[in-house]
Amino acid sequence: MEAMTANRWAGSLSQRVAKLVPTTRNVSIEKENLAHTLLTHFATLLDALALLLKDMQRDADARSADYKNLQNGKLEEQLEGLENFLESYRDKCNLYLLSNCPQIRKRVQIFSRALSEALESVMQNSWSTEMQLRIAQVKEAFESSSPKLDAKQHAILDSLEPEMLDSVVADSARCTKLVQQIAESFELKLDSDQFAKELSKLKEDKETVENAKGKAQALYLEQFLTLLEKGVVAKIKPASEVGAVPMPLRRELTMRNAPLNTPLQSFICPITRDVMRDPVQIASGQTFEREAIERWFAEGHTRCPLGVELKSTKMKSNIALRQSIAEWKDRNFTIRIQDAEANLQSTSFEDQEKAVQELQRMCEEYSMNKYTIASRGLLRPLVRLAEEQRDLRTKVFAALRILAEDNVENQEVMVEEGLIYLLVRSLARKPEASLQAVLLLSMLSKRPSFSEKISNAHGAVLLLVTELHNENEEIAESVKIILENLPTSDENIVVMAEANFMKPLVTRLVEGGPSSRLAMAKTLATLEMPEESKKQVATEESISTLLEMVQSNDEEEKLSAVEALVQLTTIRQVCVLVATAKTPGPNILVPLLSSAKESVGLRSALANVMANVMTSLADQWVPAEDKEEQIHTLVCKFLSFFFPPQAQCHVLRGLLGLLKGKDTADIAEKMLMENNALTLLVPMLKTNAVEPTIRQHAVQIFAALSETNREAAAAVLLNDARANFSTILSMLRDRNVRMEDSKTVQEQVAALAILANMPLENDLVTLSLLQADCIPVLFKYLDSRQGPIQDEAAGALLRFTAPTGPKDMQLNLAEQGVVQWYVNLLNSSRSSSRERAARALTNFSKSSAKLSVAVTPSGFFHCFRPNISTCPIHKGICRVESNFCLKEADAVPPLLAVIKDGDPLAAEAAIETLLTLVDDDLPSYEPGAHLIAKSKGVPMLINVLNNGTTASQEMAVLLCEIIFRLPEYRAQYGSALQMHVITVAQKGSKKAKQLAGKDTRDLDSAAERILTVVKRKGPENAQRAGTRANAIDYLETQVLVDVAIC
Repeated sequence: MEAMTANRWAGSLSQRVAKLVPTTRNVSIEKENLAHTLLTHFATLLDALALLLKDMQRDADARSADYKNLQNGKLEEQLEGLENFLESYRDKCNLYLLSNCPQIRKRVQIFSRALSEALESVMQNSWSTEMQLRIAQVKEAFESSSPKLDAKQHAILDSLEPEMLDSVVADSARCTKLVQQIAESFELKLDSDQFAKELSKLKEDKETVENAKGKAQALYLEQFLTLLEKGVVAKIKPASEVGAVPMPLRRELTMRNAPLNTPLQSFICPITRDVMRDPVQIASGQTFEREAIERWFAEGHTRCPLGVELKSTKMKSNIALRQSIAEWKDRNFTIRIQDAEANLQSTSFEDQEKAVQELQRMCEEYSMNKYTIASRGLLRPLVRLAEEQRDLRTKVFAALRILAEDNVENQEVMVEEGLIYLLVRSLARKPEASLQAVLLLSMLSKRPSFSEKISNAHGAVLLLVTELHNENEEIAESVKIILENLPTSDENIVVMAEANFMKPLVTRLVEGGPSSRLAMAKTLATLEMPEESKKQVATEESISTLLEMVQSNDEEEKLSAVEALVQLTTIRQVCVLVATAKTPGPNILVPLLSSAKESVGLRSALANVMANVMTSLADQWVPAEDKEEQIHTLVCKFLSFFFPPQAQCHVLRGLLGLLKGKDTADIAEKMLMENNALTLLVPMLKTNAVEPTIRQHAVQIFAALSETNREAAAAVLLNDARANFSTILSMLRDRNVRMEDSKTVQEQVAALAILANMPLENDLVTLSLLQADCIPVLFKYLDSRQGPIQDEAAGALLRFTAPTGPKDMQLNLAEQGVVQWYVNLLNSSRSSSRERAARALTNFSKSSAKLSVAVTPSGFFHCFRPNISTCPIHKGICRVESNFCLKEADAVPPLLAVIKDGDPLAAEAAIETLLTLVDDDLPSYEPGAHLIAKSKGVPMLINVLNNGTTASQEMAVLLCEIIFRLPEYRAQYGSALQMHVITVAQKGSKKAKQLAGKDTRDLDSAAERILTVVKRKGPENAQRAGTRANAIDYLETQVLVDVAIC
């Protein structure tokens, strides 16, 4: 896995675990609950894991390494299981959580072990040492850490184990003691109403669990309920006096909180098990809900649902029963609304919650009930309840939404009570509350007077726009409706734009009056917009409007429009619209930029826009037609006019963008050279404290032009060599390259590139650089970790490595470690660096033979001296610092690696370097040939014969011919080389003998060997070869090395 992927992996999991921490803690908010202790401890471990993953994200971002095994899914699998585990305990009562503590403890232990194992699987990756230590610490915490429980908690936990509970229930004393401990842990009295309510909630949870989790869990809860009931009765009163148990608790122990006005059994449909709305009687005399029995008959049944065979399927309305049900509902409604009103005024959270739910149910059952509820004055208390009880807001908002639907009077009462401001404050809070708040605001915003209040609420527009990107589509869609309903004042539109909702701003910019257009342009000019917001603004109409404003006579309007374009043209989409507008943007912007009448600030902004456009379009110019003429016009205007420094830096940035563009580089270079750009750039290379970016861009342009115009660039600099080269070197002196910002690094790279691009054979340049004391300046860049700086430094030093250079220059460089530095540079990821390193090593290696110190016997006792190790290639004492020996520098393996990588120019340079190891100036070619062959170089050379450039093929043929003079390599590689050499001999050039440096005698000798082998191949070949002269021709036109191999 790459570092960037590892970064995203760790970041995503960090956020996921961080969300689980509060979820785990909030399963039980009662600190007295044993479940709270267990889960809070586990939440602490999860918090440590979230922090660890966040640090792993930073570590991966800071390092470039191969991260293995991260996406094995182990952590993700455990987190998914944990999320499901926590969800199963959400909104459960305290007693239910307590009863499940043994299961919770086991599951937490399982998750802890699994998460520890998952961390173990990612420790094998390329993390930093510090990070690996952190991972190990968190892993150890999951393995060994456990919650701190006191003796009572341990006793309760052990007693609640399923295998222990039966024996506890059977033992009255133990049962009473355990129930008392449970009540004390919650700080409740067994005879209190609160404990009775807890029992009621537990029974409700038991029914839910029975439906969801099956009988096993339900049976355990039934046993736990039996324990509690038995313990309560035994503790409060003796068994003979159970009737004296307080009424709330006794009712809870005997029945299920039956509704105050329970419907008669005859009101209940046997099919739906619900109170009937339209009862009908069938032939059997039984009464059913009309819709239910019609569906029964439609399915083909001819028997009564209760089993009786029917003579017919006719049915008739049971009017009497329907009237009775209606009367019951009326009486029941009165009782229900009275109870709801009383509960609403209660101080108990549970009573208030029941009231809200009951009022909502009544409205859902019959829409006219909302008028009755409003007439009893319950709307204002509901709004106040939402203000006071945050935990009830979601349910209150849901009830208010039903009460407000299609009821303007109810809406007005709610708004008068301050509902809008409460709804706005609830945005971006809990997701459930936020959803209900948005739905209610969407309903209210349809009335202009209410939408005005919404827009005036502090922070409302900003919060609403933020919710536009909510993951919940229902919230996002509702917010769009609200924003469309809000008053479209300039102030509101600006607030929306500040929250990156740009559509209203674009509409106002295009369709608004002069003052509105100016306000919108100013907003665009000062707003920090992400790319997505700029894309929303990028329409033909909006860009055309801004270009029209640029041509205005009003200076404020003109400057605001240009500054808006400065912001927007940082993305290509806008630049394309500027270039392809009805009146192309450059036709409007460039004349104003060239005008000395315009203010410096405006010209600077105009230049900034043009630089953005030129840079953005450089890779794919639009419009494509007349491209050359357009670029020619821009270059000529930019070079012919005087610009203030604030604008000049942007002009140069635009020209640099054209020079780097895939679609514009050739044209821009041609135009710049034709307009004498190199000469014009030289004064800009001087230090400019007012606008340093002028020099930074100028030096980069000069470097780019000098790469393909080396002689011209050298000629310009040599006009005043001392001053010009000193200026370039001043950019490199007294700077710590490891600590500079990116712009300074770019400047240093460009300065080094100019030096590297100077013609190597130009002695005046070399002399000028030496006089400017160039080499010490270059030395400080050799240990840079910046790839481009290393590359250009290697190129700049290359001229000083030539064997024909100044006396002792090679030795001085070698003593400074330059040879080994070039050897290390062969491992660079940049092909140009590898090529330059190989060429420098070629230069050094050409001098190795003459600088090698020969070992000669001296004196009578020379035979008693210890053996002195000599270089087999140079037959003398070799050191990297004294004679630059490639063998001593261990340069052959990296040179062969360069050839294997396949970059044409770098491979060509590397082969040329290897040829110096078998050069005619050496005592023998054999040691060098052995060194290359034993380093497994022959297969790489064979590959060059098939894929290399013409020059590299010719040198590879020559090098192979020399190596294959040795019989062991002919035998080992001959068959592999044959077909490749045939191809080279048929399609290659005739420069092999020139490159080899052979004299006529050597070639004739090779021809004689070839002739002998050719004649062995048969009469036809012998006749064709004929004489030695013909053999030479045959050598050049057919199988050069193939025959030699044979």
